[in-house]
Amino acid sequence: CTFQRVERFDTDLNSLGFRNFITGVLMNPRQAKLSAANDVWIASQFGGLMRWGSDGSESVFTPTGPPSNECRRLDAYNDNVWVASGGVDVIWDNRYVKDGVYGLVDDRWDRVALVEGENAIGSINDFMDVAVDPTNNSRVMFGTWEEGLVEVVNGVITNIYNEENSPLMVRPGNTEGWIGVAGVDYDENGNLWMTNTYSENPLILRTAGGTFVPMNFGNEIDEDQLVGDVMVDVNNYVWVILPRGEGMLVRDTRG
Repeated sequence: CTFQRVERFDTDLNSLGFRNFITGVLMNPRQAKLSAANDVWIASQFGGLMRWGSDGSESVFTPTGPPSNECRRLDAYNDNVWVASGGVDVIWDNRYVKDGVYGLVDDRWDRVALVEGENAIGSINDFMDVAVDPTNNSRVMFGTWEEGLVEVVNGVITNIYNEENSPLMVRPGNTEGWIGVAGVDYDENGNLWMTNTYSENPLILRTAGGTFVPMNFGNEIDEDQLVGDVMVDVNNYVWVILPRGEGMLVRDTRG
């Protein structure tokens, strides 16, 4: 095999034909082996494991897996695994990854069909974090780095939360409706905690009943502050990362 094709030869080195594609898939073969049945088995860069049969038949064998290798965060609960496929660069600017979100549910990988975004940026870019609802595993919440908070129920986007229907705030001075939610996490009672960067309310609670509770920390964090991941521990302390060496915020929810 070469970089572009696999070719058969007889014992006198006469060509018996070649393939660049198997079942219409460009292969870019890495290795090829001839079986005892004179079938050619091909390790392909793009198409997985391929077979070029001695009778001219073609087959592709690919293991089930996520539809993209983009992954910034993943979350799992019971038999559900969900992936957020966005990201930022070293200065926390958007990468504009449009691979969306996908999950392994009932031993099957599925990608959620994206909808048009509700701000002026277009599409939904850079899913940053993911949290599976521990009280209802069919509900999964995603933070995005421009669109706000996205809710997925039974594999379908059902809500986008932004400045119109929640306390989430648009970045000051931004005219496209950019809202940054870098972190989401559920506590054991089904309350969702999220961060809202460049906002008067850097930490927001969405109760299990659906009520939003914004949290202001006065002079500790202002609208210029970059706010990242959030995690709720077993003692119900809420930990918030302030990226780029700015430290950490901890909130005791027990009163």
